[in-house]
Amino acid sequence: MAKNKKTFVNTHTHIFTVKNVPPYIAKTFVPWPIYIFLHLSVVLKIYAVINWMEDIYKKARRKRRKLVNYFLTRRAPYVFYVILSVFLFCNAGMFLVEQTVDVGEEGILSKAVSFVRSSFIDRVLVYDIHPAVLVVVLGSILALYPGIWKFFFGIAKKVFSVLKLLPSNKSLDFVKRYFNIVRFANYPKQKRIFDKLVKLYAPDSKFVVLPMDMEYMAAGKPKQTYLDQLEEINEVFVKEMKNNEAMLPFVFVDPRRIRGKNGKEFFDWEIGEEVVGGKTRKYVKLKDCLLKKYLEKTEGDKSTGNFKGIKLYPALGYYPFDEDLLALYHYCVDHNLPIVTHCVVGTIFYRGNLKEEWNRHPVFSSADGTPLDTRTQSNHDLQVNFTHPLNYLVMLENKFLYRVINKSTDEKLKELFEFNPHIKHVSNKLSKLNINIAHYGGAEEWEKYLELDRSETSFELRENPEEGMSFTTSQSSGKQLLSKPAHMYRTKTDWFTIISSLMLQYENVYSDISYILHTEKMMPLLNDMMINNEKLAEKILFGTDFFVVRNHKSEKQLYSDLLAVIGEEKMDLISRDNPCKWLGL
Repeated sequence: MAKNKKTFVNTHTHIFTVKNVPPYIAKTFVPWPIYIFLHLSVVLKIYAVINWMEDIYKKARRKRRKLVNYFLTRRAPYVFYVILSVFLFCNAGMFLVEQTVDVGEEGILSKAVSFVRSSFIDRVLVYDIHPAVLVVVLGSILALYPGIWKFFFGIAKKVFSVLKLLPSNKSLDFVKRYFNIVRFANYPKQKRIFDKLVKLYAPDSKFVVLPMDMEYMAAGKPKQTYLDQLEEINEVFVKEMKNNEAMLPFVFVDPRRIRGKNGKEFFDWEIGEEVVGGKTRKYVKLKDCLLKKYLEKTEGDKSTGNFKGIKLYPALGYYPFDEDLLALYHYCVDHNLPIVTHCVVGTIFYRGNLKEEWNRHPVFSSADGTPLDTRTQSNHDLQVNFTHPLNYLVMLENKFLYRVINKSTDEKLKELFEFNPHIKHVSNKLSKLNINIAHYGGAEEWEKYLELDRSETSFELRENPEEGMSFTTSQSSGKQLLSKPAHMYRTKTDWFTIISSLMLQYENVYSDISYILHTEKMMPLLNDMMINNEKLAEKILFGTDFFVVRNHKSEKQLYSDLLAVIGEEKMDLISRDNPCKWLGL
């Protein structure tokens, strides 16, 4: 690596194992009771059988090649091989026909079969062979004859194409990703997966490692608890890794864990005060809890302070502006801790019952005050409400943040944010959130942006490259932040434009391109964007979502394909300069 280059960073990777995946992850993708039979343990057994069969096939193929080469290198044995093949296939064919046709009956078909058989017997090509002997000998021929293997594999592909009869392409994608998770996470320890990841990149590279807490997903309890998963990562960082500087682990935080029975053991805080420039400043001070252990270094204790940021996954059933997360956000701003938040419509989302309260957006409303209708018919569509990038305006803009805190009954929270109901004010601390809106909305939203050539909102990104689209509605009394977001929700404004505009307007908002890289037709848009908008190019982060997208492309291919499109200079920008700035390295 050149001396003037910063550290290479992959900002989005996973090393969780199947022990961290809930057993009924197929729930809602396939109907009851089918998803029960797709229990994770069953899939693991199927995968084990497939692996076993694959090994057997590879060994048989090697032996078959040796035998075929032996026979084909000698003309006489080859002629004998062909004669034997014809002899056995004739027998097999007649055997199958006679099982379906009653030769004793009168009729054209039965007479034809009798005639053919007697003709073959007269020519000494077909003899009465015991079916068991026929199967053994024919199986041997099949193992030697390459064309037969191709034939049967062709039939198998046709049979597997019945998967296309599943409800939608989303179901097919889910099946692929489900088996992919099993394939690459089927290790007993996370260290094994991380070791493989490190070997795919140049020495001295770093990796943001994102755990997954799927215990509140309503798809059953994972075999390993989330807290044990965290502790395993911590142990890997402290004890087992040869060079722990390569790992940049984040803590996954779910607000339902914070407000759960043992929530204070996970996250507990109080208000601290300090004088800065003659003014008293409030900050979040962590009490003894797991987040303090993982985020704050205690002198002489190597097991503390090893995690570098926070991971969120709203699609699992909550809004990112949940009031139980606000104090943590405040803490992140106080300590300049980076946050990664999931922002793409995917296959991991809340699987439980839909709630009435989710039919209306808790913050956004029309100009007349009517709450935004967010009614959905399925869990898959529900994740859009939780994941939508406009939700991050609630933390970044005071007028929205005020509405959340105004509904809260937590007086400590109101004190922290200097809540003032008389002037409808809260402190603007969260506008400085250092946040990566991961996946950049997803390839589907990029494609939507390209197709919307008559949308006024998408025009704004080109017309105003310094700020992108406006999130406000101009009125005679000034700017109001109430009607425009609701309008964008209803008109389904593409997420590419929204996220790009957030990155342009807010100093510490970034986005990684994980789960975009595998879509080759989106790469020209990425290149065009980086060439024509320097400000936006400085907010894009390299990330691959290892190992979740392995069903699309390998890790090495993702990197090589991207480098070929954008070139070394822009690759250095998104994989070195931007990540180091976001992470504070």
